[in-house]
Formats: sequence, C-alpha cells, structure tokens
Amino acid sequence: ESSTAGDNTMRAFRVTGMDKIAQKYGVKVIDFKKAPHLSKEVPRGKEINSVKISKPIFEYDYLINVPILKIHGETTVTIGMKNLKGCIHDQEKHRFHRLNLHQCIVDLNTVIKPDLTVVDATTCSLQWELGGDPVKLGTIMMGENVLAVDMIAASLLGYGIDEVRHLKIASQSGIGPESIKEVKVFNPLVTE
Repeated sequence: ESSTAGDNTMRAFRVTGMDKIAQKYGVKVIDFKKAPHLSKEVPRGKEINSVKISKPIFEYDYLINVPILKIHGETTVTIGMKNLKGCIHDQEKHRFHRLNLHQCIVDLNTVIKPDLTVVDATTCSLQWELGGDPVKLGTIMMGENVLAVDMIAASLLGYGIDEVRHLKIASQSGIGPESIKEVKVFNPLVTE
C-alpha cells in the first residue's frame, strides 16, 4: 500500500492498527513509497504510455486489491480500479491528476490486473474520500474482475456506470463487462 501523495504510509498503518494486525499474523507490510519502482509500458494506454509501478506488485503470484467503498470528489467513487493508484509512484499520482485522471485510471488497469478485488463496504464514507459521517453498510464484495466489482459497488451508492467516468471508459475498453447486466452476483448468505 501507499498513502496519498505527501502522506506517510507507515504512519497510516500505525494509526489504523494495520501494523499490529500484520504483526499478529506474520504478514509482511510493504510501503510502496519506499519500495523500488519499475517503469512499465502501457501498450493499450490512451493517456499514458508508461507508468512507474512499485516493483513488489510483480514479485508475487497473486494480487488481492482491497479498497474501501467511498465517495470521491474527483472520480465520483473510489473503489477497486482507482485503489490501484496506491501501487504507483507519488510523481505518477500527481501526473494522473494533471492529465485525464479517469483515462489514466483505466490505462493503469490495463497493466495492473488484480487476481481478486475485495471491497470493504462495512463502513463507508458517503460525503467525501477523506472523511465525513461514516455509514455502516455491513457489506463485503469480491470478484475476479475489478470493473465488474466496481460496477456493483458503485450501484450500492446509487451510481450507474454512466455517472462514473472511469467505469464508463473501462466498460468501453474491454477491461470487463460493458454493462452491469452482464455481472452475475452471488450472495452466499441466501440459499435457494
């Protein structure tokens, strides 16, 4: 993980208690800001043709993306696709905001492809990404296609794909389903 540009990731781990959880379970915590970065080509990029990504992303067999469901001032929502910005260098985060942020998010998702996206929607921020009144939704969603998961998660907040630009662009880019109607949702708590 890496915190917002200009913030301290390890401090965030301490404040949230993630460092203690990692220690308890013997999990290695990596601050992507301090890890080496690789410049990766973005062959299908429409806004960017290369991006600096934290090297550990490519050193493991399985990548699990764990975003928290939130409203966002610039991208309407921040879920799995946008969460992958945590894998890039701070300079890239700034560059994405100077360029077309929505297209940059889509371009990044053509290079980093999580094997599983698990959206934490237990408590959500429905006012803005940095705070506001938390709302308990008590929900966790997961899926193998980050766009499909994001479509369903955005719908929980009342947003359709046409209202979230990066989801709309991604749906037209072959990253995942073109429509939420193509997404199959399974609820393990409901038996037929």
